[in-house]
Amino acid sequence: MKNYSLTSERFSGEILFTYNEDGKLDALEIRAEISAEQRAWLYKNLPVNETALEALVKIPGSTMKITQIEPDLSFERFYRLYNYKVGKKEAEKAWERLNKANKAKAINALRKYEQWLSRANVAKLYPATYLNQERFNDELR
Repeated sequence: MKNYSLTSERFSGEILFTYNEDGKLDALEIRAEISAEQRAWLYKNLPVNETALEALVKIPGSTMKITQIEPDLSFERFYRLYNYKVGKKEAEKAWERLNKANKAKAINALRKYEQWLSRANVAKLYPATYLNQERFNDELR
């Protein structure tokens, strides 16, 4: 997962883009004061992949600037997003044993995991179990 910040002299604030491992747009967050015209332009030219995002700054006369943002791979973020407050010490130990790639996977898989839990009607694993068993690698349908 990669995060980018788009800024421009033509608006205040930033527009955040998140792309998945395949380079496809996963999330868009507008933290900027933009006009209705600018919003319509953005949606019309929405960069659905990283290549399209890079092309935005190459538009002649563009004042747009893209900056890649390092993802927050902290235990605190994982624990907040996991939202099952049991066994924090054990979960933190399990988190520290993961490499950076697996920490990113663990966080990125949470949305699918939550959706699967509601469909499968099963209990949520303790956070340490989720991490120790690397359940973020499960192919949930």
